[in-house]
Amino acid sequence: MLKKTVNLTLLIALFNLVWAIEKYPILVTPGNPNNVNFTRFPFVEIGDGRYYIGTETVNWYAGYENCRKLGSELVTLETNEEFDAVAQYLKSNGYSSHYWTSGNDLANTGKHYWFTNAQPLILDRWGLNEPDNAGGIEHCINLEYSLGQHYVLNDRPCSNHINAMLSYICKAPKLETISILLVERKNKESVLAVYFESLKRNESKCIPVEAYKPFMVTNLKQSVFIYDYNDRMVTE
Repeated sequence: MLKKTVNLTLLIALFNLVWAIEKYPILVTPGNPNNVNFTRFPFVEIGDGRYYIGTETVNWYAGYENCRKLGSELVTLETNEEFDAVAQYLKSNGYSSHYWTSGNDLANTGKHYWFTNAQPLILDRWGLNEPDNAGGIEHCINLEYSLGQHYVLNDRPCSNHINAMLSYICKAPKLETISILLVERKNKESVLAVYFESLKRNESKCIPVEAYKPFMVTNLKQSVFIYDYNDRMVTE
């Protein structure tokens, strides 16, 4: 079956529309109202969030880039509940590395903010005498496994230093789903790659927006398509 490539910019633009394409309306909805099942790899569920634990060691900037490639951000830990949930997951699953978060004071030394949402870092989970900006070069915040016992926040050099090579944690955006109303079967190219159990005329189904992004990145895909289980393409 011949497939045309859909420009990724166009694809993203379609998702930003509340109702897009008059013949095949698309509705973007927060959450997962239809309880759609989908593969969450490479993200894992911790509490009510989805996270990726990067095991390679990189500087803060490379960690940020790696998260963005997965359609996510360096983790922002805004509450004690989220901090404890992530820390407990790491300990329970045998992780013992240090991990970059999005926190930093790059804009104004001594004033730490979360890079993902520009909110001040007010969580009081610092290690002993931290943050100390040792040597005047520690501006990025990591989740540190202190004394092999518990996780705390610590500041480190962001790059160009032996202490700047850490693992990292990404956090995926909150789940959204796309509802697509099938008006008429079309054996033409579509804009998403999902197999539904079946689609009938004037029937609406939901799919998770985030479900396909890691797949596209991993497989260097620029476009994706929708089929039903009979291999019939169902949208333009």
